[in-house]
Amino acid sequence: MTSRRFRHSLLAGLSAAALGLTLVAAPAVAEEEITAEATAAPPAGQLPLTGDLDVHDPTMAYDEAAGLYVLADSHNEIRTAPTKSGPWRSVGEVERAEWTHDVPNSTTLWAPHLQKIGDTFYYYYSQSSFGSSTSAIGVKTTKTPADPSSYVDLGRPVVASGALAEGEQPLEVNAIDPAVIQDADGTWWMTWGSFWEGIVIQQLDDDLTSVVGEPTLLASRQADDNPVEGPAIFERDGYYYLLLSWGKCCSAENSTYKVAVGRSENIAGPYVDQAGVRLDEGGGTVILDSRESAEGVTPEGLYRAPGGGDVFTEDDVNYYVYHAYRPENTLGIRPMSWRDGWPSFRDGDGGGHDLADGSTVRLVSEAKADAVPEVDRAEGPEGFGNAVKLNGGSSVGYVEMPDGIVSGLDADFTISTWVKRGTDAGNDWARIFDFGDDTSSFMFLTPNAAASPTGLRMDLATSDGRGAVVPGIGDGASLSTEWAHVAVTASGTTANLWVDGTIVSTNDDFTLRPADLGETVNNWIGRSQFSADPWLNASIDDFNIFSRALTAGDIAALVAEPGGGDSVGGGDVAWYRFDETGGETVVDSSGSGNDAIAVAQITTGEELQNPVPGTQCLTAAKKSLSQAACDDANAGQEWRLEEAAGNTYRLVSTGKKELCVTLANASGEPGTPVRLAKCKDKSAALQNWFVEDTGHGFLRFSSPAANLALEIENADGVIGDGIVGATRAIRPIANLDPPQQWLAQVVAPAG
Repeated sequence: MTSRRFRHSLLAGLSAAALGLTLVAAPAVAEEEITAEATAAPPAGQLPLTGDLDVHDPTMAYDEAAGLYVLADSHNEIRTAPTKSGPWRSVGEVERAEWTHDVPNSTTLWAPHLQKIGDTFYYYYSQSSFGSSTSAIGVKTTKTPADPSSYVDLGRPVVASGALAEGEQPLEVNAIDPAVIQDADGTWWMTWGSFWEGIVIQQLDDDLTSVVGEPTLLASRQADDNPVEGPAIFERDGYYYLLLSWGKCCSAENSTYKVAVGRSENIAGPYVDQAGVRLDEGGGTVILDSRESAEGVTPEGLYRAPGGGDVFTEDDVNYYVYHAYRPENTLGIRPMSWRDGWPSFRDGDGGGHDLADGSTVRLVSEAKADAVPEVDRAEGPEGFGNAVKLNGGSSVGYVEMPDGIVSGLDADFTISTWVKRGTDAGNDWARIFDFGDDTSSFMFLTPNAAASPTGLRMDLATSDGRGAVVPGIGDGASLSTEWAHVAVTASGTTANLWVDGTIVSTNDDFTLRPADLGETVNNWIGRSQFSADPWLNASIDDFNIFSRALTAGDIAALVAEPGGGDSVGGGDVAWYRFDETGGETVVDSSGSGNDAIAVAQITTGEELQNPVPGTQCLTAAKKSLSQAACDDANAGQEWRLEEAAGNTYRLVSTGKKELCVTLANASGEPGTPVRLAKCKDKSAALQNWFVEDTGHGFLRFSSPAANLALEIENADGVIGDGIVGATRAIRPIANLDPPQQWLAQVVAPAG
């Protein structure tokens, strides 16, 4: 197993739009305000917005005939406003199409794209079975987009995936998040997808309601669960730009969305980032992460996890229209700034996101040494001794069980546990348990499936596409925040789901077994195979795995006392009582030797999501670089930015000698030394750094010559003083690596 020092938590929630809307009355707007916006220069930062802003996955168009901006978003809503800034008001919902009821466990539509083609507005949308690739993309048309009743549905999907797909799929793609674009030759294309294999593009037929040929892969995070979605493509000055949402949405303050970009001269790719890394091979330049709004921008405060957006172009200004969390949904609209063919998002307040040629900054690190926390225990149900508390203020993130622990369960079995949820709101798709290898091979039990029916649900799926589901309580019911006993039994073809000794759901066609998963390597209590799912916020006690199906009397005994007392004897495969006083070892009382590990969160999700500046600054000392205590009087801690080729900057020391931060070589090897050297011509590749947004005002400086980032040297969680070039943090936990995060404190603005 991996050393504890390398386990960092990333709280998550299954990515898809699932939040409700709140409608508010919009204030009146004066005619002179409309005129002022129409004639003003393009804004430098996020637009101030008013009205009903509770949106998710927005798309925007302008209806010239009505003189209104039209905003559509997930959950069928249509809003209008006389200006981009608002006031936005809801005018109703588009009707759900009859054919979409064939999509199982789906309710409202998601992530539409509104596009004017000729004199008609095309409204492409997603209908999906939440948490699966059983999805479809439909289309409605209208000539009056501000009138929700005018949208006419095609009556069939444009493209479908998963169980809805016809014929063999060349790529396992999820048919959600459509966006359409016309190329330079006049051909229309649709990009779509999320998670699974990633984002694809496919040509549309002349009727714009069916696809031609096969999909082409454009972007993939190169990870098992591939947290990438929300594609948007637009053209500017001979390049096509692909914007992507990385991470997870829909988890309020625990959301981790961020916006990455790549570009290509061919609409079908390949798209590359600023380091030249292909987006279908994990690349992407992050240009927007969580930020505080600039002064005068409403709503005020932190816009967390931006993404799920669309690009709206007006008067040659490209606007990104997106959602963020405060922690409730809110609309955001930002104009893009351009330099050397790459977009960015300035704030207009002269701060760290407005860096330019001649800006002088102090770079404060966010890195800090890992502190290994105490691994304690909590109070269990009455008479059951101790329990383990996962998240919700606990140091324990999840419990890791041994490899292959359920591989021998090829016939009847039972899994049981006590659960006390930390919250009965949110935490959707968290896992009570999850045994598997990846997102195609798993058996999980969730306390609250964000699908129909909601509540408890167990799924078992194998990599060859077989699956079995035991639906939950349904009718909106789920486990409360009181202790509850939950069990799953399987005998023959019948599987039962039990709560407090009573059967609440039955599947009479349950033919798969845990052994069908093979020798599983990810066996967790409280963690999901999908990294975008949240970790369980709950206490767990008396977790049992049996190689037999328990009777009703046995289940009642488990409810009455630990392991069911002498009549049951505890799980014969594993029995975790959690009665240790503390420590990471969880003893298996079954006698099978399957001890587990309580995995401590070295860096909590709250810390990762809310970084704060430390006390150390990037410091020049003769020709060496280090981090040292920040000192306003230390001239070696001030760095002047000089524009260089390809949207990069040089970091020039303002000390006695002009020296530049320089990568030792272009090998691309992690740990490559970074030093100070005489500043050469601005095209000297090893002295050029491009800037990425890592959230909350922090930045990452990366080398396009070697695809390495400026990082504080560290080993096994111990932070040193040296500075090296390290693997750029564009992994699925992108931007959550403190040693690469630098707060740019502006000492003197450009000019």
